[in-house]
Amino acid sequence: MDDLFDIPKLLKLRKSTNIISSYLEQELKFNITTLSPLFNPGLIFGEFISGGKQSVKGSDTSFKKLQEVYKSLRQNKLYYDRLDELKPPMDVFASTLEFSPYEYDYQATSEGESKSIRIISPMKWILGYKNQGITQLKDLLNDRTGSRNTDVQVCVLHHLVMNSVCSKREDIVKLLAALRFEVSSEPSAEYGNIPLIHVSCPIRTILPSDELIIQSTELSGSSVFEEVINIDDIEQLTDPYKTHLLELLN
Repeated sequence: MDDLFDIPKLLKLRKSTNIISSYLEQELKFNITTLSPLFNPGLIFGEFISGGKQSVKGSDTSFKKLQEVYKSLRQNKLYYDRLDELKPPMDVFASTLEFSPYEYDYQATSEGESKSIRIISPMKWILGYKNQGITQLKDLLNDRTGSRNTDVQVCVLHHLVMNSVCSKREDIVKLLAALRFEVSSEPSAEYGNIPLIHVSCPIRTILPSDELIIQSTELSGSSVFEEVINIDDIEQLTDPYKTHLLELLN
């Protein structure tokens, strides 16, 4: 970590981070909206979706794989007694997409002081279906909405379907990669190891020292801290298309 990190530098990087992350979010929103028809669950699961009448090649295999992941989630204490046995057709109705910044818990320690901090990564997002995203899942699991178990099940299904769609549709992943957005599937320990779809850009965000994180949160009166942009990554950006063409010539 850069030893020259201090409050003035942090404030300057925070401003730069907000500018760049806002721009990238708008770019991602535009791209995701344009590509949203490709995320249609019916293209993967066909008649295994409620109301689905069209038979899709390989839909039975896709459903069985999803069923296996779903079954493993039922054994997790976070979902125990909250998920019924999964039988077709699945109650999946969302097609519009949404994304939320990636967050995680962090324990900052400095001079014997320890503080639990919620970290936000402003240039990494969790992709989901509208009204069934990670925010909704968090609220449902925390019983903040007075929800029923069926609500939890529907939300879980939408995340699993999203994971299945991204794993099957390589064209989506390649198109977003060409637009400099990387798509990956990562199990989330915080949410019972459910696989979540992450979208990130080639510019990293970093954390300053734990001491500075604690100072910053105490000044703001909040237990939330946002990572800041690594400016060097912008200067080191390359053009993959140009690089590939040069490799072909050589």
